[in-house]
Amino acid sequence: MDQENQGQDRDKREENRDGRRDRDGSRSWLWPGVALGSLLLLALLLLPMNLNNRQQIPPGGRNMLEQTPLPGTPGGENVGFMPDRTDRTDRMEDNSPEQLNRRIASAARSVEGVQNAWGITSGSIALVAVELNDMVRGQVEAVKDEVSDQVEELPGIDRAIVTADPDLVVRIRKISEGIAAGQPLSSFRTEIDALLRSLAPAG
Repeated sequence: MDQENQGQDRDKREENRDGRRDRDGSRSWLWPGVALGSLLLLALLLLPMNLNNRQQIPPGGRNMLEQTPLPGTPGGENVGFMPDRTDRTDRMEDNSPEQLNRRIASAARSVEGVQNAWGITSGSIALVAVELNDMVRGQVEAVKDEVSDQVEELPGIDRAIVTADPDLVVRIRKISEGIAAGQPLSSFRTEIDALLRSLAPAG
């Protein structure tokens, strides 16, 4: 009888151990399942946010956004909002002796009968040398007057003195070409003053 009771006690202890093993095994499988479920839930929550971000960024990504013209820049709206540095530089160069001489020569060449022309300045006075074609040889003074009128319309020019004398034309042309080559206007001051003394009485 005692042996039977002892055997039953052993069976109960073994059953209890097996039960604990089953519970412990269930718990060991439970935690990875909970962790995996949490990760899946987090992924589902983040997925709509990623889709919205992709819709807001155009094809090309961040580079495309950086290349989008801003207002006030070329290609954007309100281009006139921001001043153009290139235009400011050009306006400054237009006031240089070289650029002014070119405008004087261009204005003189626009007159019919003028084959070629060169211009230099002394303050607001322009000295203009012209070569005329053969068709206007009898109208030299009329052509010179028209050249003078055209040049005096240029900004910064109050008076234009025009000559068709071959010797004076050569002298003015050399000064103009020297300035265009980069020589300073001051290096021609003596020659320009001499030309003014020669041309002013006839002007």
